Amino acid sequence: MNTDVTAPGATLALGLMFLKSGNEAVAARLALPQSSYLLDSVRADFVMLRVLARALVQWHDVEPSEAWMAARVPPFLATSLALLVASDERALAAARKAEALDAAAAELSAGLGAAGRRDALAMREATAYACGGACLAIGIRYAG
Repeated sequence: MNTDVTAPGATLALGLMFLKSGNEAVAARLALPQSSYLLDSVRADFVMLRVLARALVQWHDVEPSEAWMAARVPPFLATSLALLVASDERALAAARKAEALDAAAAELSAGLGAAGRRDALAMREATAYACGGACLAIGIRYAG
């Protein structure tokens, strides 16, 4: 069985089956991974579907606020993203001082290594998809 094909439909079906139920057991099954190691087992685009399906189950908990959206992103992702943004800002400031953006980007890439760049990209994608899923849930909840 190819889970890349079946997982999206199953995730949304589970969310719709328990729509507005507030069932904590189902919501726990739809929770996002809580470590970078576990994040490797979930495709980034499936993160959005999990956030959306969990919000469908916990329909009455959805709030149109930034705090609710931030709570959908696991703490390890929020911390990692803050560190990545800080390192990018330092690299950009150094590049502006030296007037050599290409040299600074190459140095930053060389310092991270291939695995570090892949992990950074995966964390950024997962964070973006989690926020996208939260926005979609807010849109569905308050659309009419």
